[in-house]
Amino acid sequence: MKVKTYLVTDGKLVLEVTPVEKGWLTVRAPFHEAVITQARSIPEAFEMARDAMHELKEAAKESRAELEKSPILKAVRGKSVRSKTERVRLAS
Repeated sequence: MKVKTYLVTDGKLVLEVTPVEKGWLTVRAPFHEAVITQARSIPEAFEMARDAMHELKEAAKESRAELEKSPILKAVRGKSVRSKTERVRLAS
């Protein structure tokens, strides 16, 4: 049996919805590839997708904050890639 996938929008967000077993929907956001969730209805699909996008943004902020604390980043900050390239050329 071929599974049908539907594109739905609320005017602000586009979702790809695929009915799966026992009344569940698999929900993907084609313009936000990391967003994959499940819902029982179309309104819930939009709610779940927005929640997933929010959580992904928060995780990205936390990752950037951790990276800023990295001693490696602090050590190389302020040194340009160009100057490293020029040093390699001069050494050869």
